[in-house]
Amino acid sequence: MDYTEAKKVLSALVAERSFRFFDAGCTQETISGTATVGQLATAEGLGLSEEVVTEYFGGVIAADNGCSGNQVASCLEILSTGEIPEDTSGAPEALPARQVSNFLWKPDSESPYNPGGVSILLDPCDVNVFVNGSQLLDYPTGNGRCVTVRSAQEGCFFGAATVEVKDKATGEVVYFGSQPSVLIANGCTRFEYDGVGSVGGNDEEPEFNCDTAPTTVQYRPELEECGGNAAVILSGSFQGAFSVQLRLPDGGDRLDEDCALANCTPYKVQRYIDGAGTKTACFGAPGNANVMNNVHHTSIKMAGDDSDPDRFCIPDMRVAVN
Repeated sequence: MDYTEAKKVLSALVAERSFRFFDAGCTQETISGTATVGQLATAEGLGLSEEVVTEYFGGVIAADNGCSGNQVASCLEILSTGEIPEDTSGAPEALPARQVSNFLWKPDSESPYNPGGVSILLDPCDVNVFVNGSQLLDYPTGNGRCVTVRSAQEGCFFGAATVEVKDKATGEVVYFGSQPSVLIANGCTRFEYDGVGSVGGNDEEPEFNCDTAPTTVQYRPELEECGGNAAVILSGSFQGAFSVQLRLPDGGDRLDEDCALANCTPYKVQRYIDGAGTKTACFGAPGNANVMNNVHHTSIKMAGDDSDPDRFCIPDMRVAVN
């Protein structure tokens, strides 16, 4: 810095009235006595130090100069260049390359592999899944996802469940967004995660597609054999169905997410009636009941079938199908 020029600038600035701002807590002993660190500004509010640096800056302040230069170097750079450097401190970090997606926690499986137990279905492939530190066993995959693991224990057994996913070959963590695991606050309830930004489920539930029911699938809004309640009557290849449910648009089949028992919801089968060439599923309310208004379709899963069940539309629960 050209100190002669700096002194000229300072003299011109203080020619008019100036103000002093002292920091009483910051003093320094000099050969002339005790000095108090402070700041000078003109009556117009211009800081003398800043003006000198801005106009007559002639060098670079080293951050490691032994005089706490690191505390002022960035400020001096701004004053000398007039440019504010881009702040990258808050820039989002790149997410780990391998990510969990299309994740489903099903607390009460309908599969014959583990009836009533937890099933977890997810992508990507070739991973191991751990719940509260214990690894779950692999089973044949289904529902369009690459990995299916199961437990004989029902979801409620796990309480607040922490799920971790690791690469089979390397043991490296497969992340849920930026997190190395996902917490399912209540293991009794169904939980879905579709990818980055979706932990806790989607803001809008998906609507499942359904097909027109074949003649071997009949729906009745009330059936005497079922005590006047709604029923689905199966025949032909569907007579051997393992599971039949009434479903809401999002695929749900419960009124109380904390209860998986059939008597907690009218959408689950309360009893089956086997007849000559037919199998009748009796539900928990008649089709004209208010609780049935939002039913969208019936799902039918065959024994030993772990893929997506067949879904057949019921356009109006008050009207018979086939």
